[in-house]
Amino acid sequence: MGAHARLAANQRKSRVLSYFCIVNVPGQPDREIQVIAANDDAEARANLASVVRAWPGYETIVLYEGERVLSVIGNAAMGFAAEPLDAVHLDVG
Repeated sequence: MGAHARLAANQRKSRVLSYFCIVNVPGQPDREIQVIAANDDAEARANLASVVRAWPGYETIVLYEGERVLSVIGNAAMGFAAEPLDAVHLDVG
């Protein structure tokens, strides 16, 4: 592997992914933003459970990687769908 290929491989490995979620709370005009520590999409989705536990009165929580929507979770107690909507179901990203 040449120097250029090694550099490109190292850049891919060290790429910092920016995972965060926006929490929508009923009756609040502002949205809460929470950073998710994760190395990939699967880990971000798994770590989203801690956000759900931290916000018991949420309406929806939307998980992003940068500008890409990964998942939307609705609070079933408020009549939203019990299963998360992943990007494949949202027809985005």
